[in-house]
Amino acid sequence: MTTLPLTAIRRLALLALVFGVWAGPIHSQEIPHLAPEAYHGQTGESEKLIDLGSSSIVASADTVATVIADDPAGNALMIEVKADENGYPGVRIPAPDGNWDLSAWQYINLDVENRGKDRLRLGLRADNPGADDNDQLRTFTLNEFAPGETKTLSLRLSATNWALDPPMTLVGMRESPGQAAIDTSNVVKLILFSVRPEQDEAFVIRDLRAEGPMNRVDSTTFLPFIDRYGQFIHTDWPDKAKTDDDLIRQL
Repeated sequence: MTTLPLTAIRRLALLALVFGVWAGPIHSQEIPHLAPEAYHGQTGESEKLIDLGSSSIVASADTVATVIADDPAGNALMIEVKADENGYPGVRIPAPDGNWDLSAWQYINLDVENRGKDRLRLGLRADNPGADDNDQLRTFTLNEFAPGETKTLSLRLSATNWALDPPMTLVGMRESPGQAAIDTSNVVKLILFSVRPEQDEAFVIRDLRAEGPMNRVDSTTFLPFIDRYGQFIHTDWPDKAKTDDDLIRQL
């Protein structure tokens, strides 16, 4: 077995961390997801956010929203928008009880069926109170749908599917566990919008839901979370270096 001086090992591990030569989660610019056994807390698969037949859903100017009561998925909403190359027509969906606490979930998902003959570009936005006047209080996602295509429009709320409990600040990380762009415990409305449509559009939306249960990890036992080779400690993956020889083989 070849033995490297400890200082050399540390330098190699640092280079590996900086330049991303490891196989596995350390490659990613995202924080790794923990193995299920590390979790405690939320176990459900999804939460319905609103009945799409609700009269509280408001269409913007030049937009018509029609409830499809006999849809196999339950109440669905047909949305028809007029061409508006400078606008973002769509619908506002307020939280039925004033706000949603979505801190237990990683995603807001909505199924979309493009019934038009042209490509459709849609956005989904989640707002905290005051978001109309402050872009720091809202977050959104965009996606495209081919003619006739049905797929899920997904708004990611959290950087990971786990968060430290109690919360702990990790200095110098691009993203922290459970980091969210807005206060996910106080989402007051969602906005579904078409992005500057060049022609009239028609699409159906179904099953507005929160998904991806967030899990809580005990922050009192989280540190240290990087091993001597610059790898995340709390999960495993193929080719994770366990010995100096493993490290040398991957250089």
